Amino acid sequence: FDGMKSFGLILVFLSIFLLVDATKIPILLDSSDDPCLLPSFSSTRQFWSYGQTFSCMKGIMSTTSDQQSVITSISKTMTSYVFRDIVRDSPTSAGLLPISVDIQGSLQAINNQIPYSADFLFQQDITKIFRALKDPHTLYTKPEACYSLYALQPFTLSSRIDSNANQVIYIKSAPYAPEFWNGMNFTQYVGQTIQTINGADAMQTVQDYSIEAGFISKDRGTLFNYALRKYLMRSLVLDDFPSTNTLRYQIGDFPEISIPWVFVNPTTANLSISSECLSIKPKASWSDPSSHSLLRDFHQSQNFVDSFNSDSTFNLNSTSNLKMTPLFNSTSISSFVMDDTLIIKIENFEPDNNTLFLEVVNNTLQYGYDNELYDLILDLRGNGGGDICLGYQVITFLTQEQFPEGRYDVIHSDLNSLLFTTLAEPQYAGMDFSPESWQNEADQPYTNISWYEPGNVWTRGGVASNYSDFVHLGCLDPTIGLPEFYLLILTDGLCGSTCAVFSSHLGQADHVQSVVVGGINNQDQQYFSFPGGEVMQMDYFLQLAQELNLSSSVLPSPFPNSASLTFAFQEIYTWNFPGEFPEYPLEFQYRPSTYRLFEWDWESPSDLYSDVTQFFASKKK
Repeated sequence: FDGMKSFGLILVFLSIFLLVDATKIPILLDSSDDPCLLPSFSSTRQFWSYGQTFSCMKGIMSTTSDQQSVITSISKTMTSYVFRDIVRDSPTSAGLLPISVDIQGSLQAINNQIPYSADFLFQQDITKIFRALKDPHTLYTKPEACYSLYALQPFTLSSRIDSNANQVIYIKSAPYAPEFWNGMNFTQYVGQTIQTINGADAMQTVQDYSIEAGFISKDRGTLFNYALRKYLMRSLVLDDFPSTNTLRYQIGDFPEISIPWVFVNPTTANLSISSECLSIKPKASWSDPSSHSLLRDFHQSQNFVDSFNSDSTFNLNSTSNLKMTPLFNSTSISSFVMDDTLIIKIENFEPDNNTLFLEVVNNTLQYGYDNELYDLILDLRGNGGGDICLGYQVITFLTQEQFPEGRYDVIHSDLNSLLFTTLAEPQYAGMDFSPESWQNEADQPYTNISWYEPGNVWTRGGVASNYSDFVHLGCLDPTIGLPEFYLLILTDGLCGSTCAVFSSHLGQADHVQSVVVGGINNQDQQYFSFPGGEVMQMDYFLQLAQELNLSSSVLPSPFPNSASLTFAFQEIYTWNFPGEFPEYPLEFQYRPSTYRLFEWDWESPSDLYSDVTQFFASKKK
């Protein structure tokens, strides 16, 4: 999921004490005849003002027929969205935001407004529908060839509890100032509380933004944690164009300041922000359909911050963490020992080599067993998922469970029926989504379409629809782990997809306790987000249809540009227990963490882990 020679740079002039009209700030234009060509920032350090960016964006014009084609293709594809009914009126939950989205009705409303005067207005209306789902598996991404820009303010944010026991927003760092705002030094504001933004309470402003623009979770605390990182660094392929050209801040005891947005191209290629960009299409690429992973915008943007600010994230191998001794590591995973506690940090479940990844798990457990160290922290903060089979296999290492797989189903649609009926023909045996891809609840592979039809009828969101039988993915060879350790799950709520399945299974089936950091003070918070089931790309469905030589009116057409669409194709339920049937899929079940740490920053990982170790004693009592 995932240059041009520099001709110099005119820096933005910023007056700290006066309001600045960002649309009048001089900027450097490329020496070519294209005033809307923005080179890669990494090679040129070039940026644009609000006015220049807005002027170029409103000049991107898509045709009426292309706008209609996009809406039609989304509409056809989303009939296979497994949550299409339940999101119309999601079940009442004490901890999750209610979802009320009529996808087809919303698409029709956009269709009724065609033609739009500017393409970015059309694109923003589509992305608003998908953000409201609060389901990162299900995203429409604007054409990347046109809109791969970041809108930046000079600060990164964090939160804390002040001396009056109120939660506040404060400035964590100012990594970009020398580059973008005429060399102004914003470091004097670092550590200061932001009282107001645009005249409104800063804490409430960030919370409101997290709910309106956030899509990473249905949990308010997790949305807030995400907004702290994204409110002042917005990706225009997913976010709306900022509604004002500046943000006004009241910071500490300083006079109010007004700071303009600036825009950069974080890609390695030049961006031509003009109608020609709509004719650019991406190279064909499809992810493994077994992948349970979100778009990596969060991690890509964090890497962009890190390129300016080496202190913005923990370095687990830093010399400041003298209490932590590294043990084993491979891509996506590393382990440490700190006093009598083991730590396994899993960045994601997408390593270069699954065998090496599992060796880190096994070697860490063996080290603990040999040294009589049984307290183990599983650090899953910011883990966006990956290979679901790998997630299940790690469970078997940690718990001695042999078959931890969850139950899945898919919703009936004309598009699904066309593909699955065709793939049930003998000549397609072994292909993705052929009957052999699924196992029944006795873990026996199917040989025909009986996994899909007639299926079951469930009423959700006031709509009765057919769903397939419950199936397993059949991706496990039984593995026997070492004797059980005392496990603690550590997250910030940003543990999604495979990570959500992995952690929620440990919590439900193995009674592993969890600790969530950050969030909103004195509120419970779920320790995982968007378990979904399985994410699918519209383009992958089109690839399958092409390989099967299918031609049907139910098939969507490829987008006429570099936009993309992913959606939750399967839903996962909780695990088998005698006589128990979950009324709703795991995506809509609320599981608050066992413990909360209302802290947002630590000097080092060892400080964080030291705070977490207090909860081992609670479990052992």
